[in-house]
Parts: sequence; C-alpha cells; structure tokens
Amino acid sequence: MSPASLLLASVILSLSVAALVAYFRARENALQRDSIRQRTELDDTIRALGAARDAATEAQQKAESASRAKSMFLANRRKITGAGTLL
Repeated sequence: MSPASLLLASVILSLSVAALVAYFRARENALQRDSIRQRTELDDTIRALGAARDAATEAQQKAESASRAKSMFLANRRKITGAGTLL
C-alpha cells in the first residue's frame, strides 16, 4: 500500500470515528433532555396527585361531618315528634 493510500485510509477512519463520537454525544444529550423532561412531568404528576388526595380527604371529612349533622338532626326531630305524640 502506498503512503498516500495509507494517509487516505487514516483520514477516512478518523473522520468516521469523529462522526460516530458526534452522533453518540448528540444521542446522549437527547436522552438526558428526555430524562429531565420525564422527571419534570413525573414531579408535576406527583404534586397533582397529592393535591387531589388532599381535596378528596377534605371532601370525605366534610361528607362525614354532614352525615353526623343529619343523623343528629333526625334524632332530635324524632325526639320532638315522639314527645308530642305522648302528650
């Protein structure tokens, strides 16, 4: 092989390696950006689920309180109605 052929093969090999390195660096950067985006979305979803859980807990507490108030109201009404029928 002539020195010119060896030089050309060396240049082609160097350019190929450089192109592969550039490709894999770009791919790694894209994967890192995607990972950051997904982590941000996950964090947002976790916050939204926490807020929904808190709202559901509050609604449940209000419903239980309303149920107790209704039960007390009906019990008092029965006492008043029952006392009137005894007279």
